[in-house]
Amino acid sequence: MAASLRVVCSKSFQFNSLNYAVCRGLSNLSISRTSGLLIPSEPQKPQPQRQLGFLTELNQESLWGGVTGVSNAGRKRGRAKRVGRAQDINLNKGRPLGSGRDNILWPGLNTPVLKHSVINKISQVPVNPERDERLAKIREQHSGFKRSAPPPLVRGWTGARMGGKSIGQPEAVGDYEFEGFDSRVLEIRMVANMTGTIGRKRRFSSFICVGNGNGIAGFGSGKSKNMAAAMRVGKNRAAQNLMYIPLFEGHTVYHDMFVKYHKSKIFIHKKEKGYGLKCHRALKTLCQMIGIKDLHVRVEGSTKNIRAITKGFFDALNNQENHQDLANRTGYHIVERRKERDYFPTVVASPVDREVKQERMTNEEEDIELDYERLYHGGRSEYKHPPRKQFYEKTVGWRRRYAREHKARNQRHLTLLKLSGLVPKHFPSTQNSAAAVASDAN
Repeated sequence: MAASLRVVCSKSFQFNSLNYAVCRGLSNLSISRTSGLLIPSEPQKPQPQRQLGFLTELNQESLWGGVTGVSNAGRKRGRAKRVGRAQDINLNKGRPLGSGRDNILWPGLNTPVLKHSVINKISQVPVNPERDERLAKIREQHSGFKRSAPPPLVRGWTGARMGGKSIGQPEAVGDYEFEGFDSRVLEIRMVANMTGTIGRKRRFSSFICVGNGNGIAGFGSGKSKNMAAAMRVGKNRAAQNLMYIPLFEGHTVYHDMFVKYHKSKIFIHKKEKGYGLKCHRALKTLCQMIGIKDLHVRVEGSTKNIRAITKGFFDALNNQENHQDLANRTGYHIVERRKERDYFPTVVASPVDREVKQERMTNEEEDIELDYERLYHGGRSEYKHPPRKQFYEKTVGWRRRYAREHKARNQRHLTLLKLSGLVPKHFPSTQNSAAAVASDAN
């Protein structure tokens, strides 16, 4: 027996032909009219719509700062080094109001409402496939000022920091202008000390060198809350501590030197013209300020203490003695022998206020008293790394070749000496030499 179904219709239900056609297919269906009070209806709750809020009140700078910014705790840990380098991108560039990816025309927004007395309707035009490329190109063109890369000669040691960069000549003192002088940054860092009132007080500390490239140079340090002010104070103090450094022929030092300042050991070697500067980057900057063009310096021990290296280098340059002072102190002629002159001895200085010593010295005494390493190095020598062995030197084939060519290891050098005339080409035999002696005796 089929169950009967009854549909109760409220007053709000309108019985029309469509509703009747839907209900017609139901069997055993009886329709009656009843009151709407029997069917409870949920009350309509108003939905508030706020046009202003937290996200709508933020401007572009605040939004970009929230994405790329660093908290105070992060700044203390050094995570703020790259803050400010990223350029803010204006996403509205190249996108007029109402334009989108689907390219829909909205009358009154991005297209006129009337066209030829006809009301335009919402329509869609074909999508532009080059839209994204065009937007990226427009944003790059209007992204703001782009910093160009500085030339290699003025960008300092790394380009990203102030080390090695020029900050101009010092400020004038009275009527004196420092013409021809230049200043370079050797070190700039942030220092802090703890106070009882404001807590940790941070300042910038700078270490600057000043010179004219002609034997006059100096260094100084300055502190300030501002980086530019700290460099300006250090530059002016360095200009007040200038000193004169004598140079040999205007391009290098007079002799090899060694100095130890705190934990830094500095070995200074005099070089010929055209050698260049092969040394620590801070010492290279100092040499450019002084006017030294050819020098080799090896730093051992603490190589990151810029202030110790600078002070030790200036101490060594101030304590160097020229050839005349060395001759007056030792009482001997100062003789120079160069490779380009075939080691021909040339007297460069002689004692003036005393007589030249005439007594002859044994080889051992000469090595002890007149050796340059003992005169100025104190018997110390820098560590030289042994030459690195090649990978093939451990193979059996290399050992066989080395043993086969060992007997002729110096023949090439001897051939060059014979061709240059420094060694006779043929050595006379014993019989020929005896016959020559007999003929001379007759």
